Amino acid sequence: MSSVQSDGTGNTGKRRSRLLAIIIAVVALAVAAAALFVALRPDGSAAGDAETTPSAAPAATETEATPEETVLASPEPEEPAAPEPASYTTADGMLKFDHPIGWTVQPLSSPSKDTYNQTGEALEVVNADGQTMAELITGVVTGFVAVQGVPYVEFDYEPIPGLEDKESGRGEAPAFVFHGLDHAAGFEADMAITGWGRQTDPESAVLPHGFEFIPGTSGAFFNRPMGPDTVLPVDPALTGAPRLEAYMQTEEYKEIKAMMMSLRFLQ
Repeated sequence: MSSVQSDGTGNTGKRRSRLLAIIIAVVALAVAAAALFVALRPDGSAAGDAETTPSAAPAATETEATPEETVLASPEPEEPAAPEPASYTTADGMLKFDHPIGWTVQPLSSPSKDTYNQTGEALEVVNADGQTMAELITGVVTGFVAVQGVPYVEFDYEPIPGLEDKESGRGEAPAFVFHGLDHAAGFEADMAITGWGRQTDPESAVLPHGFEFIPGTSGAFFNRPMGPDTVLPVDPALTGAPRLEAYMQTEEYKEIKAMMMSLRFLQ
């Protein structure tokens, strides 16, 4: 067993004190180094930093979102204007009427032109298919014929304010009329202009039509005569009054009526 000898000067105590101080310093340095290792990561990041990694930026889509475009309401399409009708003026310059484009005014080819003693014109208005839509005969003395024992039926009646009957004694403006006589074999019907006033007696058995523009000497007929066999754009199974009532709903009927009601005097 060894022993530490004292040199008798007190140096032994001093050496011990310095040794203890060195040991304490070494321990302190070790503690400090350990604390520093804990505080700092090997990659230099601080221990207090968040453990999670920053979230990745959202992946770009193929097309960037664009603000919604304001869709302006398109204006309502305008309906095409109806074509202007054609017109015809009689050779004497007295009468004028309008008719649909595609219809033609030509000399009357039917026997009707020989029925009356007339000095004016005998014309017919035909459609694009060559079917007669109306007849106009001028230069005649107007009148009507009574047929005994045949009932009279009126389907349509409308005054024509723009057409003045020159025979003032009757006191009524000419009118458009669609009327017929109910024969046993079927209706004899007419779309016509009449200056004879409205017929109200169903047993009168007359088709009064025609109008005057030189009293007692000159008048005109503007009408479309129809018999039971006249081709009409309606159900062929219909007969009698239902057939004529159905015809009133057709475009052809409306065009003929408009044409007749457009008739006017030019002088």
